[in-house]
Amino acid sequence: MKKRYLISCFLLLFLLIFSLEVFGAAPPKRREIVYSLNVWDGKDYAAPFYPASLDTIYVMADFENVYSVKETLVYYWPITREYMADWDSLNKDVGETLEVLKGNQVIGEYKKVDYVFYYPKGYWGGGTQLYTGEKARAKKKEYDKATDRYWKEVDKYYKEYNEYNKKLQEFYQKIQEGKPAGKIPQEPKQPKAPTFYVTDVSKAYVFSLPVGKYTIRAKDKDGKVIPGTVKTLIAFSHRREGIGYNIIPESKWTYPETANDSSDIIYQYREGTLYFQPYKEWEFNELEYNKLSKPQSAGRSDRWIWVHMDRASKIRLNIFSKNSLIAQIRERPYYVEQIPGSALGYNIRLLDRKEYPYATADFTAFKFSVPPTGDYKLVAINENNDIIENSDRYIRPITTTDARNIFITSIAPLIIGIIIFIIRRVGR
Repeated sequence: MKKRYLISCFLLLFLLIFSLEVFGAAPPKRREIVYSLNVWDGKDYAAPFYPASLDTIYVMADFENVYSVKETLVYYWPITREYMADWDSLNKDVGETLEVLKGNQVIGEYKKVDYVFYYPKGYWGGGTQLYTGEKARAKKKEYDKATDRYWKEVDKYYKEYNEYNKKLQEFYQKIQEGKPAGKIPQEPKQPKAPTFYVTDVSKAYVFSLPVGKYTIRAKDKDGKVIPGTVKTLIAFSHRREGIGYNIIPESKWTYPETANDSSDIIYQYREGTLYFQPYKEWEFNELEYNKLSKPQSAGRSDRWIWVHMDRASKIRLNIFSKNSLIAQIRERPYYVEQIPGSALGYNIRLLDRKEYPYATADFTAFKFSVPPTGDYKLVAINENNDIIENSDRYIRPITTTDARNIFITSIAPLIIGIIIFIIRRVGR
């Protein structure tokens, strides 16, 4: 019994050590020449990575994209089922020229240029802009000057704040001693940090291409093609444009829904209020758009998807019922008010700028209170009073039927059958 117990312990220990060796070991890495890109996806710049195993690069046509050819260590990460790059261990620029070919003809030769990314609302604020050449260097200099000025103002602020504390202590000391203290010292204002951000100046190949299928390859300083750099490049664009909607139901404002296609029908249970947030949207081939930012992801070439871009501005929404205009809606600011007390819930209120000029809205939207019955059609109208193509959606309230009526209707045949059976039995 004791011998069997010891054997079991050894087996468990062996399995534990084996599992640590297998699951805790770092994945094997190999040197590869890869493409690292910064591509415009219609809303911002994504940063896809193309290992040697991928032969095709996807970019959006007619927008400047950033191409880098690198030598790095590549490994397979089973958790996400993707190849990853270990940039910290190896990140070496490769090549001097990037060539673009259309068929067998070279249509472009590109050298590396200076570039930066400019974030007007801060790093996480979106609206990223790409600058190259002299504009890139000027933008970086502008940011460096703004940050230097800010830190000088911070240093000045702390000195003034120390002086302010001393004067404040003297002020209260005089009051305690019953001496004239004069006016209370004014606290210095804190400096404001720059609201924008600019990346460091880097070098890469930057260019745009019209829609088409190309071949790209990198060449060294001797003009020779570098092995592993020949790739197919597909520059694609959108098929259609329209207006898509984020829809905030009043009953669950934290769970918005979407209506991206004109065939989408918006259902509202009984009567209720919906808040519409319109977005400019473009329709892309699913495979091409998925591969744009995530080259190792899947997608279908026979399927099309709508992608929200910027919020649509300078528009209004018209509501029709049976081809008759019943409402014209404009965008308004709203805030969410929690119900006080122990009861759970909230109310959505219109933010009155006259009453609360400095308040911040929780969201802005177009409000439509859906009647309990009828079919309604929503369309977006631009500033020229024209209907925006692919902006129409149908709104249908869902009406309910009293379950008791359904129950009575369903058992009526049974009751009639019982009555007929009884009559026949009595007749005998």
